[in-house]
Amino acid sequence: MATTIVIIVLVIIIAAFVIYGAWGRRRIYREVDRLEDARANMADQPVAEEIARVKGMTMSGETEEKFESWRKDWDEIVGKHLPDIEKALYDAEEKADKYKFNQASEITTAVDTQLASIEEEINNIFLEIEELVHNESENRRGIEESEQKYEEIKRFVSQNWHTLGRTAPLFDQHMRDLQSSFEAFYQAVEQGNQFEAKQLRQGLDEDLKREEASLYAVPDMLAKVRRRLPEEWKSLRAGLYEMEDQGYAMGAFAFEQRLNENEAEAEQLQARIENLDLDGVAERLTEMDAYNEEVYRILEEEVEARAEVERLLPKAHEGRDQLSTRMQTLLVEKEFIEANYRIPPESEQLIASSKRQVDGIRKSVLQLQEQKETKEHSYTHIEMELKQTLEKQEEVEAGIQEAENQLGVLRKDETQAMETLEELKRQNRIEEMRMQRTRLPKLPPILLNEKESANDKIAHATAALSETPLEMAQVRDSVAQAEESVRTVSTMLRRMEEQALMTERIIQRGNLYRMNAPDLDQSLKEAESAFRKGQYENALQVASSSVREVDDRFVTEVLQESNVQLTEA
Repeated sequence: MATTIVIIVLVIIIAAFVIYGAWGRRRIYREVDRLEDARANMADQPVAEEIARVKGMTMSGETEEKFESWRKDWDEIVGKHLPDIEKALYDAEEKADKYKFNQASEITTAVDTQLASIEEEINNIFLEIEELVHNESENRRGIEESEQKYEEIKRFVSQNWHTLGRTAPLFDQHMRDLQSSFEAFYQAVEQGNQFEAKQLRQGLDEDLKREEASLYAVPDMLAKVRRRLPEEWKSLRAGLYEMEDQGYAMGAFAFEQRLNENEAEAEQLQARIENLDLDGVAERLTEMDAYNEEVYRILEEEVEARAEVERLLPKAHEGRDQLSTRMQTLLVEKEFIEANYRIPPESEQLIASSKRQVDGIRKSVLQLQEQKETKEHSYTHIEMELKQTLEKQEEVEAGIQEAENQLGVLRKDETQAMETLEELKRQNRIEEMRMQRTRLPKLPPILLNEKESANDKIAHATAALSETPLEMAQVRDSVAQAEESVRTVSTMLRRMEEQALMTERIIQRGNLYRMNAPDLDQSLKEAESAFRKGQYENALQVASSSVREVDDRFVTEVLQESNVQLTEA
């Protein structure tokens, strides 16, 4: 039995080894086949054909160096590296056949890395060849365009020699200097240095573009600095002198000084243009144009401002006079009011502030009139301050109106307080007569005390209205307290009368049951005692609670007829 088990184990081990060996060889063979395909594909690359494209070009200098380098690299690839790779792949297969799978894997990994390096080298050769061929073609086409542009510029200089003035010889010399750049380009091409030729051609194109831009800009710059700007300045000065004769304060703007500075700078700019020193010149000429436009705009605004000043200044005078008159009237009214009333501090402050502002407006209008007459300030400045003054007049007018309203309120409040007090006295007498004629058996002390308090508060309010000067805040407070006290007396009296009436009705209802209900009889006696003592709310509470036990419906109906809220004991 043991021998059988050993045999089975050995068979399993041998089978596993055979399977592993077959799998390992198959994996290595697949990798070798893949690498061999890659090697063959690289060997078939048309590198030699691409290199042959360069033979048609000038074989000297840089081109010749690159041609030899590419051919040498390709010969080394097909003559040494690819055969070495083929041999290494054969070795990997032998290692796999001998079950040396790790060594075989190391070989295939190294081959894979080498093939990637060769592929990159081949791609670089293709790229460099394409770039060289492209540069040669581009240089050939580009130089034709450059020569055409060169001839156009030379022709323009010749045809516009007079217009270009002193710059014409400079442009002509620049074009002569550029001829050497063409010569350097052709020399680089003849020597096979296409990359150097490309750089020379690009630099030449930049020089031509810069020269062309200057060439087309200079005539306009010269025309502007020689003729257009001086003519505008002359026109501006004429306008300034004319407006000054018409009464405008031109000295307030310092236009003359700035124009003189621009004229002096224009001479310097002309010299720079004639020497083709053009950096920043166009920008500065644009700024001068913009300043001229700004001056015209300011002058137009000044004319419009003068019309506004002529229109608004009389309104300012009229508004000032009206405010002065209203302020004087307000002060007279204040003096009269002070004899009879105590003016609140906030009203005093408002009147004082309004007076200061009216005085300030009076000075402002006078100053604006002087500025207009002395011509020391621009109409634009005067217009701005004038509009601010008119806005201030509206604010001050609103303040005076508010002060007038507050003083008027004092008189109105006094009349209203007197009318209210008379009505309170009448109402108080009515309540007093009701108390005298009431069916209540006794008036409770709380009601009598409140009635006495109402009398005292009415007397206090009457005294406050008799004081001189009147303190209306105190008057309003005294009248309000008296009004509240009289209202309280009326409410208390009506409440007690209603409570007494309901108590009587409920006791009368309870009398029907008290003969047979000792507890009810005792409760009704307590209610009657409280009633006679003037404790009407307590009497109603005791009576309703006791009678509710024998006739709840009746008590509920009686209580619902009134809005009186009772707290059940």
